[in-house]
Amino acid sequence: MRQLGLLLATVMCSTASYAVVNGSPVSQSEYQDFMVQINTSIGACSGSLIGGEYLLTARHCIMPISGANAGVISSYSLSIKQGVTKSTALSYDRTFTVATTFTSVNASADKDALAADIYNDVVANYPLNGGANLITWPYVSDLVILKLNSPIPHTTGGILAPIYNPTTDATLLPKNTDFVFRGWGYVDEAESQLADTMQKTTARLFVDYKDGVNSVDLFDVRYGFYKSVCTDAVAAGCQWYQKDYTDFYSTSTGRAAEGDSGSPIFHNNRIFGVLSKSNINYVHQHQMADLTLLMDAFVPYFNKVLYPYSPGKHIKSGDTTTYSIAVPVQNMTPNAILFTPVLNDSTGLFTADMTDCDRLVESKDGCVINVTFNAANQAITTEKSASIYLASGLNIPLTVDFKSTTSSVVDSGNTGNAGSGGGSSNGILLFILALLFTWRSQMRKTERY
Repeated sequence: MRQLGLLLATVMCSTASYAVVNGSPVSQSEYQDFMVQINTSIGACSGSLIGGEYLLTARHCIMPISGANAGVISSYSLSIKQGVTKSTALSYDRTFTVATTFTSVNASADKDALAADIYNDVVANYPLNGGANLITWPYVSDLVILKLNSPIPHTTGGILAPIYNPTTDATLLPKNTDFVFRGWGYVDEAESQLADTMQKTTARLFVDYKDGVNSVDLFDVRYGFYKSVCTDAVAAGCQWYQKDYTDFYSTSTGRAAEGDSGSPIFHNNRIFGVLSKSNINYVHQHQMADLTLLMDAFVPYFNKVLYPYSPGKHIKSGDTTTYSIAVPVQNMTPNAILFTPVLNDSTGLFTADMTDCDRLVESKDGCVINVTFNAANQAITTEKSASIYLASGLNIPLTVDFKSTTSSVVDSGNTGNAGSGGGSSNGILLFILALLFTWRSQMRKTERY
């Protein structure tokens, strides 16, 4: 308790700072509002809104995944902050049911089946030695989809994607491709202060998903031990690991930290996974719970076409800016759907490049519609709307409105009206929870975070 008292004094005397240790701040224009900060009974995490009614995050954010209480959810309530800066963000209180934790026998069978397909591709890369040796690791299953009791609007979104797609033999997040990691986690090397403003850092993978890797690890003082690609066709001692997580590495001074758990690994309009563990061995090595082996398992849980709950922009009256609006669309039904997109706009202010979606979209596949609003730079003094017809029964609304992205009222979701938000009435409780979480994390530094 004396440690907690000292921590309380330290936090009360400190000023708000940014997220991600040694990172740089995310600007308001960079922020994508499907990325949210969440507080649970376990502590502070992040997550991704999907279609307004679902939340993708790390499983350990809502339940222990090991120990005597493994799988036990102590509370089905969430406090969700939507905005680049938590202290001024929209705030939503929600309850949830667990759509899936991907820990069932069927989910494991789906993972095994996809892994077998990928391993066949790995073997084909090393024909002179029959392929890399298969090494199977227990599934961590540190990923969960929550079904919220009431939707939360979001104008942006991402396509759920595998790092590698065995059906098309396409690597969607290649090695040595820089992507931006964002989060609201701890901001100092001691991991003692939670962030107020979202921050970012640069990261990448060192090997492709289907690469065979050498059995002997390399070592770098910045990254610790890491795998390297087998480069010869004989591939003596070459291995391929069947697992449901992927290592990635911070390549700049910033790094993911405790409190960033559940933050999406997001690149090129795609969500590849969520942060599962950071700062492994106190170096810039991290793990994502990736989606590669889960794509088949997603379909029965969603069974619908997914897109942002309220695609568009929130602006101020009189704004003359030309805006680009990316609308990701994903077919999460078991069958292919022929999209024939048509823009319906009576304002003359919306245009859309729908080429990527003008096709037969297979199950689990996604596409992006790129909308331009106000190309002529008119002063917008009334709210504007349009829609995009995709297929029978599928119409995507587009709205440019004057809604504030900050508020002082918490949306409890009890009425089912998710159009308003806020941020202060439960601030004291969240402050106390953050203190307790911080104290506990200092006592348990070896746990998954």
